[in-house]
Amino acid sequence: MAHQTKNIIKRIGLLTLALLLIAGGTIFIFHKQIIAHFIPEIEQTGDLHIDLKNDTSYISSKLMVRNKSFLKIKIDTFTYTVSLLTKHIYKAINL
Repeated sequence: MAHQTKNIIKRIGLLTLALLLIAGGTIFIFHKQIIAHFIPEIEQTGDLHIDLKNDTSYISSKLMVRNKSFLKIKIDTFTYTVSLLTKHIYKAINL
């Protein structure tokens, strides 16, 4: 009886180890696709308004952020790039 119990525990342990190795390998191989699945999708829904005053530009736009995962997220900062002709303007927004 004790021998059967040890056999069952060994099989469960080996099965668990095999499943963990398969899961780890899958995550290692497909890590970029997995990360991309959890990154929220940001879409511009309105027009982009740019007000240039001397050396400062004031930019406003309506954006829609869509959470693609089942996890609750809180976005406090996002960075975007706006190009005017050949000049790049970088702006970060703290929400």
